[in-house]
Amino acid sequence: MDDDKPEYKVGFGKPPKQKQFVKGQSGNPKGRPKGSRNMQSILSELSSKPVTLTEGGRTRKVPLKEAVLLQMATGAVKGDRHCRQQFLAMMTLFEAKEGTEGTTDTPNELEEVLMQGVMQRALRAHAQSKQLEEIPTESAPVEPKDE
Repeated sequence: MDDDKPEYKVGFGKPPKQKQFVKGQSGNPKGRPKGSRNMQSILSELSSKPVTLTEGGRTRKVPLKEAVLLQMATGAVKGDRHCRQQFLAMMTLFEAKEGTEGTTDTPNELEEVLMQGVMQRALRAHAQSKQLEEIPTESAPVEPKDE
């Protein structure tokens, strides 16, 4: 060996020279194709698409996210408990944001509030299913009374 080059030690994060990736060649050639989109970009694109909405006999085009919020508000007014809970949670979140200046709205906070509502409903449904499991499905045989 040359005395000029230090000895290469194989170890964690240092594979043998003959097993290292060739420069310019991908280590994952069949990996994610360029231009493929993730869930956030798809959701963002879909929620911005215009939909036709009719209010009071007038037709107008609004983004899908606005139409969903209008539908949620309408459901809350009509007495839908889930719509009301989600709508109030969003109102609370954004009213709290208005008080703090210099911050930007991030979809992660809204997603967190919405997911909390979803999780609460799932936990309630799970608890109800557990209660149903505890109720005996067959009634115990009734013994005749001796008179």
